[in-house]
Amino acid sequence: MAKVGDGTTTFESTPTSLVIDTTVPGDSNGDGVADDGKPVVTIPKRHKRTVTPLMPKKLADGDGVQVM
Repeated sequence: MAKVGDGTTTFESTPTSLVIDTTVPGDSNGDGVADDGKPVVTIPKRHKRTVTPLMPKKLADGDGVQVM
């Protein structure tokens, strides 16, 4: 158990590690420079949906972009 500053206790969490990707988009030879100029961002076309002007549809979770 871990004691919190206000006197309460809680279970200790399990330590974890992560790796941060610092790769430069568009770097094909590993020198840290985008070889073909600026990276290209592609936004996939969404399915056409009918939306009423009074209730616009928000973007759904999972919509994304692909950096190449």
